[in-house]
Amino acid sequence: MFKLFRNGIIAGMIAAISLPVSAQEKYSKVRLPVTHEQIMQFAFSKLNADHFTMEGQQMLLVLNTSEMDALRQSGYPYELLIDDVVRHTTEFNSRIQPDEQRPAFQGNACQKIGDLIQTPAAFGLGGSLRLGASAGNPGYLKYTEMHTHMQNMANAYPSLVSLFSIGNSAAGTPIYAVKISDQVGTDEAEPEVLYTGLQHAREAISGTSLIFFMEYLLENYASDSRIRELVDNREIFIIPCVNPDGYAYNYSGASASYPVTGGGLWRKNRRHTGGAASNIGVDLNRNYSVDWGNCSGASSSCGSSSQTSDTYFGPSAFSEPETQAVRAFVLSRKFVNAIDQHCHGSYYSLPYGRPSLHTPLSGADSCYFTRIPALMGLYNGHRAGNSPQTVNYEVAGGIKDWLLMGDIGSGTGPKAKVMGMTGEAGGGNFWAPVNQIIALCKENCFQNLQMAYAAGDYYELEDLNDMAITENDGKLVFRVRRIGLSGSPLTVTVIPLENMHTVGAAKTSTIASYYGTYTDSISYSLPAGFICGQTIRYVWKVEAGGISSYDTVTRIYNPITLLNDDMEGNFSDNWTAIISPAGPTGWGFTSTQSYRGSKWMAASPTGN
Repeated sequence: MFKLFRNGIIAGMIAAISLPVSAQEKYSKVRLPVTHEQIMQFAFSKLNADHFTMEGQQMLLVLNTSEMDALRQSGYPYELLIDDVVRHTTEFNSRIQPDEQRPAFQGNACQKIGDLIQTPAAFGLGGSLRLGASAGNPGYLKYTEMHTHMQNMANAYPSLVSLFSIGNSAAGTPIYAVKISDQVGTDEAEPEVLYTGLQHAREAISGTSLIFFMEYLLENYASDSRIRELVDNREIFIIPCVNPDGYAYNYSGASASYPVTGGGLWRKNRRHTGGAASNIGVDLNRNYSVDWGNCSGASSSCGSSSQTSDTYFGPSAFSEPETQAVRAFVLSRKFVNAIDQHCHGSYYSLPYGRPSLHTPLSGADSCYFTRIPALMGLYNGHRAGNSPQTVNYEVAGGIKDWLLMGDIGSGTGPKAKVMGMTGEAGGGNFWAPVNQIIALCKENCFQNLQMAYAAGDYYELEDLNDMAITENDGKLVFRVRRIGLSGSPLTVTVIPLENMHTVGAAKTSTIASYYGTYTDSISYSLPAGFICGQTIRYVWKVEAGGISSYDTVTRIYNPITLLNDDMEGNFSDNWTAIISPAGPTGWGFTSTQSYRGSKWMAASPTGN
């Protein structure tokens, strides 16, 4: 890796040299030590720090030529890590061998996403954009390849897939979308969920992973009852590439910065916005109406009025054909939740883009945006928060806030509140190395399944019984929590698996409020003469709105108990704590919080 240190004196001399237009396309990666707050403010206000990584007190940034000029002129010390990111991407991927795969996010002790999600046969190794890697490696899909895949799906599964265009881009390119549902030609009274990708043209995995998701649903529909139930009871709409012109430019071969093998770093659409020839493009995810152009007191990463900026928000809200098409399409439907897929980091960016301008989320909204991202991130480790909490800056005019708050009551739908969020696909790069493509697609596929479940009836069941079963005849207690946006009547059943003689009748109820709970029990009996220490196994089944979920539970009949303490008594009854070094506080029971009951045990019950 090429490294070069520069200081303010040399930077001033270099900045005086005028650069040809072609040189404006080069992107470089730098490490910027953040030794005081002014440097951080400079990065956000002058360098459009849209995506970056923190290593201790140092920012790792990818900057275009004008941003590099600003950094040189600032006099702040920095380290040049990669002079030409696109060239480096090609050189790096050219060394990848076909058998090199990205390691699983979770270790061997956990069930891996690679075992849960199988690569669809139709997806294979993806597309032809292999970033310089040899044949036999996975690749990103070109936009034309995405369309071919979607057309093939519509031909192979005509009863499940509808292919259509929501409108045209600035260059007149159709923006293709698919609908997946069991009666695809009919608008059924089912929850509608929306997936969008590639608003930012350089965030390549966001589009390719959505094609993977489509093909996964279709190929598993006939063989997997869980997928069949989901497709039969949802209307799933997917727009894999909102910005086809910008995306295609990144592998157009227009210059060395946009090689035909992929890896270009163009972000915006490709409309000429007037004036100088270099005034090309609008940041589509700054062009929606909620808080559009309102970046007072925020950094340029929030949005910029400069036509050459990567975050240029356009002359007006919905000024771009692409965002107009998305708006018209959403207003024609009745979406209840949505995810706009991006990439680079590993997080879900939730409303609001500019939390300083809005009342914090509360009630059901807060519960949804807490629980559902946690489920979605089970196999990719994504964290979640609003824009400052995830990307470390505010965002104005983003799609997620418009989905949640914009144009309520408008359109033929008419539009209601849509629980929208932005998902980062991970990988740590705009074009993650090609040996990560399949793993990233699988992780995103799991998250997308969770999003679809959350659009309708979806419940979590908690078994409230002790590990030890002490009675031959008793009751199995459960609590169900509603985490889906629909609240149809639910039915809870116990299915005996091992060493159970009988179980009682199923229980039915309705949870009217989001995140509300229902607690009840179902009777059971064990075989006569049952021996202590044997295992008991049963399955909880929850059915609602055509969706079934299962949880297998193992309990032990009258085991030998070495220690049992519900922590409701005194700490000294069963425990002795030795503090080293000696101090005034140590292990003990406290009632400040608890998982169940009134107390819990903590190392510092009175605080550190």
